[in-house]
Amino acid sequence: MDKMRKRMEGVLFYKKIRLLQGLLNGEKPFTGPFSIVIDVTCRCNRHCLGCRYHSKQVNFPSAVTPGIMDIPLSRVQDLCAEVKPLNIHDIVITGEGEPFLHPQIFEIVTTAQKSGANIILFTNGTLLNEEKSRALVETHLNTLIVSLWASSPEEYRQNYRGSSINNFNHVVEGLRALKSIKMKYRTQYPQVIFNVPLNSYNFQNLNGILELAMQTGCNGIQFCPMINWGKMLDYCALSEEQQTCLCHELAQLKKQMVTAGLIHNIDRVLRRYQIGEAVWEKIPCYVGWFQSRIKVDGTVVTCPACNLLMGSLNDNTLGEIWEGSPYRSFRRQTMTREGVEELALGHDCDCGFCCHADINSRIHRFFKCFSPFRS
Repeated sequence: MDKMRKRMEGVLFYKKIRLLQGLLNGEKPFTGPFSIVIDVTCRCNRHCLGCRYHSKQVNFPSAVTPGIMDIPLSRVQDLCAEVKPLNIHDIVITGEGEPFLHPQIFEIVTTAQKSGANIILFTNGTLLNEEKSRALVETHLNTLIVSLWASSPEEYRQNYRGSSINNFNHVVEGLRALKSIKMKYRTQYPQVIFNVPLNSYNFQNLNGILELAMQTGCNGIQFCPMINWGKMLDYCALSEEQQTCLCHELAQLKKQMVTAGLIHNIDRVLRRYQIGEAVWEKIPCYVGWFQSRIKVDGTVVTCPACNLLMGSLNDNTLGEIWEGSPYRSFRRQTMTREGVEELALGHDCDCGFCCHADINSRIHRFFKCFSPFRS
């Protein structure tokens, strides 16, 4: 693991230098994406409140070709063959559904792990059990991120309307099973992180989330603002007053998490709330320089909130798409606030509470010192 970490650190330093070179050029990338997000399935067993694809309160239809539900293993193998040539650092395995419903999910994780990248798997946790926990440990998965909007059965009832609270118990039991398997194998992997979207139903019980994470053997918690897709979730979105209260509570929680030795992203979340909505009014978008998302039908887009097509793996490799004219045009346009605003308001993009705002902000603070030297 020490050798892998050193290699990753070297890759990141090299990529940051190459990223700056590309930003100065304005459209041409001099390295591949930092991360690729692979949607492995459109199937899901839940209707999570803020899910763009399966929530009963949100109406954002998928742009995936109808009838294609799962990504083929062969496509993942082809993508992983491009990891080293493109110097890809992270592979995020997720989906428009629940990854554990893909019939070859463990083969996918094993294939991705062999590429040498850092592998992150998202799940809603409801299908996690002893058998799957053992399989995850044996694949040497780096990180398992469990999306959980609640720390108690009552919160679960509010955030997962129409779902049985038994699902909450399944998640907790699954995490305990994984903790037991890791102890049996004497391994710290996969690292387990709670992903908690914050809304008016759960923001007042941060200590409950912390306690649950510690009880189930989690390594950390990452918080994020709930994305209010097209204002369809106004009834559970945080008011300005509630956001102020939340930020104060997060600052207090940070001390407890540091004491407990848990991983957290509280500083980034606080900056995210400081940036606020209509993010394009404050900073440009740099996602076209650091990420690609591959959908189950092979189409490539830049991020979850945008369906602008960059290309298709049915026609080109990821490297060719990354270098192609749609990506170059996207990079040129999103280098300015005006360009991002045009995309946000004129296309099927929801850039309001951008999930990459913190990364964009950090890149912008660094790059604006060099921007006078752009070609």
